[in-house]
Amino acid sequence: MIFFDDQYGFQPKPNLWLETRYKLLILLIIVIILLIIYLLAKKKYPKGQSFMIFKISLIILGLILDFSFIIVNGHDVPSLFIPSLITLIVSIVFNLSLSFIILTKEIQRNIDFREWFFKNAKIVACFSLFSSTNIEALNALYSNFAGLDIFSALVSENFKKRILYGTTCHLFIKEIPQLVIQVCLLISLKCYVKCMIYIYIGLSYCRLFIKEV
Repeated sequence: MIFFDDQYGFQPKPNLWLETRYKLLILLIIVIILLIIYLLAKKKYPKGQSFMIFKISLIILGLILDFSFIIVNGHDVPSLFIPSLITLIVSIVFNLSLSFIILTKEIQRNIDFREWFFKNAKIVACFSLFSSTNIEALNALYSNFAGLDIFSALVSENFKKRILYGTTCHLFIKEIPQLVIQVCLLISLKCYVKCMIYIYIGLSYCRLFIKEV
């Protein structure tokens, strides 16, 4: 004879496919669109860094996931909420501050960049915002993507070196601590949330891998 707890009751196991299929479909469509843009950009200007479209997309996605993770899953394990929030805030402040310093120094010391900057101030503002989650977003400014002028800034080697140094610091300030937090959550949580965290960790690894491409 089987007895059921009158308070807990029967808890059906969630069907992850039914819960995530539309999100996965949207993700697939986005990937296809990005691939088409990549191929068109590559065809138009082969010398440009056409793969930058994937890097920037992952950086934007990372920014969205960073905030959504705090809002949606931040309190799943109360003891990890504060560390997650601190990691996010510190990384944003660090990246925005470094972005401002890098751009300011380049404007002051590079006449070509200064002229380009005043022509494309809006695009610089956008990528400065994106750099809040990853300073590497500034690399798009000189990527020559599709041969477009807005991605054809003439930057100095110091500009590139500062971004590289900032990326290294970012790894220790955000990526590694965040990965540790995700693993701790994986140990504590189950089913759906665990699956979403796996996806988040996978995307984090993708961002780290693409940095080296």
